[in-house]
Formats: sequence, structure tokens, C-alpha cells
Amino acid sequence: MAVRRFIVDSGGTSRFILRRIIVDSGGVSRVIKRRFVIDSGGTARLTFVGEPTISLDATYTADDSVSSPASATCSFRLTNAGLIQSLNTGGTTELGAWISDTSLAGNYEVRATLVSGTLSGGTVGSYEVLSSTRTWFVTRSGSGSKECTFTVEIRKTGTGTVLDSSNVTITAAVDA
Repeated sequence: MAVRRFIVDSGGTSRFILRRIIVDSGGVSRVIKRRFVIDSGGTARLTFVGEPTISLDATYTADDSVSSPASATCSFRLTNAGLIQSLNTGGTTELGAWISDTSLAGNYEVRATLVSGTLSGGTVGSYEVLSSTRTWFVTRSGSGSKECTFTVEIRKTGTGTVLDSSNVTITAAVDA
């Protein structure tokens, strides 16, 4: 489906702009960008590239529970391969993918903002590029529990628009 747009410049001239828009199976419309690719034979070919989909669940919850005297650590991470994971002493759990085209993960940034509790590790309050895996975790040594809730926001690098966000709660508990 194509949408026609006209722009009238300051001189009163109307100019036609053609934007190509597709609608995916979920009913979401996306702009297709044009790109020229030069193949190994030197021939330029026009290709159309859509923006990848950024998708997070509204909330994620993960925990780790161990018996004393061990320490418990629970982590949440967004990988540079486009995956969402939680980690604890039982191993790694795949929670899905945060980007539809994982080869473009490095074009996006994430920011974590504390809602409650404190993290034992991970950056909060500033955007970090997702060309590297980003991890946030809590650790508990000795009986009791440590919980932290934070919000993660993903945006395209160099823009101010948040494309998706999620509230994450991670808990590490040590049983007496």
C-alpha cells in the first residue's frame, strides 16, 4: 500500500513525496526505507528495508532462592544478539527477543531507571548502546532476600523516542 503526501514549500510549490508502507500480520504499519546495494559485479540494485520491531513484555519477574550458606544472585539482561534473559543458580532462561532483526541490535540503546530497591550491579540512569550485552543483578549473602524493581527503556541511538519499555523485578533470597 502506498501513501501519497504533498509538501508545499515556502515558495508555494507543491512537491510529491512517495512513502511505501507495509502492514504486517499483526496489523502494524511500517515505513519501508529504500537502500541501494552494489553487488560484487558493480551493479547497483534498489532494495527496500523496513525498521525492525522492538518488543518487550510489560513486566518481567525473576528470582533465585538458595539455602544458606550459599549466596543467591538473580540477573536480567538484554543481549547484543537481541535476546532477553534471566539468570540464576539454576542457569539461564530465555524470555524472548527484544528486536526482530538481531543484526541491528547495535543501533539501539537501553536505559534502566530504579523504581524500588537497589541493584548490586548494572548501570542505571543513562543510556547504553546495545552492541554489548547489558546486565542488571541483585546478590544476597546470608539469610534474607534482596529485591529490586526497575524500568528498562529501549530507543534508537541518537533519538529521544522510547520505542518500548518494561518493568523488571528481580529477587535473590537465601533461606536459613
